[in-house]
Amino acid sequence: RHLVKSTRGIASPFVEVEVIGLEDDNCRYKTRTVQENGLCPVWNDEISFNISMPELACVRFVVQDEDMFGDPNIIGQACYPL
Repeated sequence: RHLVKSTRGIASPFVEVEVIGLEDDNCRYKTRTVQENGLCPVWNDEISFNISMPELACVRFVVQDEDMFGDPNIIGQACYPL
Protein backbone atom coordinates (compact mmCIF):
# COMPACT_ATOMS: atom_id res chain seq x y z
CA ARG A 1 0.00 0.00 0.00
CA HIS A 2 1.07 3.56 -0.70
CA LEU A 3 4.13 2.57 -2.71
CA VAL A 4 6.67 5.36 -2.83
CA LYS A 5 8.04 6.45 -6.18
CA SER A 6 11.57 7.84 -6.40
CA THR A 7 10.41 10.64 -8.71
CA ARG A 8 7.17 12.61 -8.96
CA GLY A 9 3.91 10.86 -9.67
CA ILE A 10 2.33 7.59 -8.62
CA ALA A 11 4.13 4.27 -8.94
CA SER A 12 3.21 1.76 -11.66
CA PRO A 13 4.14 -1.37 -9.71
CA PHE A 14 4.65 -4.99 -10.62
CA VAL A 15 5.94 -7.93 -8.57
CA GLU A 16 8.50 -10.58 -9.41
CA VAL A 17 8.11 -13.81 -7.43
CA GLU A 18 11.20 -15.99 -7.50
CA VAL A 19 11.95 -19.36 -5.91
CA ILE A 20 15.63 -19.78 -5.11
CA GLY A 21 16.94 -23.22 -4.20
CA LEU A 22 18.35 -26.20 -6.03
CA GLU A 23 19.02 -25.56 -9.72
CA ASP A 24 15.93 -27.55 -10.79
CA ASP A 25 13.74 -25.66 -8.29
CA ASN A 26 14.70 -22.15 -9.41
CA CYS A 27 11.78 -20.41 -11.13
CA ARG A 28 10.35 -16.93 -11.58
CA TYR A 29 7.00 -15.26 -12.24
CA LYS A 30 6.28 -11.61 -13.08
CA THR A 31 2.88 -9.97 -12.62
CA ARG A 32 1.45 -7.41 -15.00
CA THR A 33 2.17 -3.74 -14.31
CA VAL A 34 -0.62 -1.83 -12.57
CA GLN A 35 -0.37 1.56 -14.29
CA GLU A 36 -0.33 4.60 -11.99
CA ASN A 37 -1.81 2.69 -9.04
CA GLY A 38 0.79 2.66 -6.29
CA LEU A 39 -1.78 3.64 -3.67
CA CYS A 40 -3.47 0.23 -3.41
CA PRO A 41 -2.37 -2.12 -6.22
CA VAL A 42 -4.10 -5.51 -6.54
CA TRP A 43 -2.94 -8.33 -8.80
CA ASN A 44 -5.05 -11.37 -7.83
CA ASP A 45 -2.66 -13.67 -9.68
CA GLU A 46 -2.55 -17.34 -8.68
CA ILE A 47 0.72 -19.15 -9.29
CA SER A 48 2.08 -22.57 -8.42
CA PHE A 49 5.64 -23.87 -8.44
CA ASN A 50 6.76 -27.51 -8.17
CA ILE A 51 9.59 -27.60 -5.63
CA SER A 52 11.46 -30.86 -5.08
CA MET A 53 13.41 -29.72 -1.98
CA PRO A 54 11.41 -26.97 -0.22
CA GLU A 55 13.61 -27.21 2.89
CA LEU A 56 16.49 -25.83 0.79
CA ALA A 57 14.48 -23.12 -0.98
CA CYS A 58 13.21 -19.63 -0.27
CA VAL A 59 10.73 -17.39 -2.04
CA ARG A 60 11.66 -13.82 -2.93
CA PHE A 61 9.19 -11.03 -3.66
CA VAL A 62 10.48 -7.92 -5.44
CA VAL A 63 8.14 -4.97 -5.92
CA GLN A 64 9.27 -2.72 -8.74
CA ASP A 65 8.05 0.47 -10.40
CA GLU A 66 7.99 0.65 -14.19
CA ASP A 67 9.16 4.10 -15.26
CA MET A 68 8.05 6.03 -18.35
CA PHE A 69 10.66 4.23 -20.46
CA GLY A 70 9.55 0.76 -19.28
CA ASP A 71 12.62 0.27 -17.09
CA PRO A 72 12.16 -1.32 -13.64
CA ASN A 73 13.15 0.45 -10.41
CA ILE A 74 13.13 -1.58 -7.18
CA ILE A 75 10.74 -0.29 -4.51
CA GLY A 76 11.25 -3.10 -2.01
CA GLN A 77 11.89 -6.81 -1.57
CA ALA A 78 11.54 -9.64 0.94
CA CYS A 79 12.80 -13.22 1.07
CA TYR A 80 11.20 -16.03 3.12
CA PRO A 81 12.12 -19.70 3.64
CA LEU A 82 9.59 -22.26 2.38
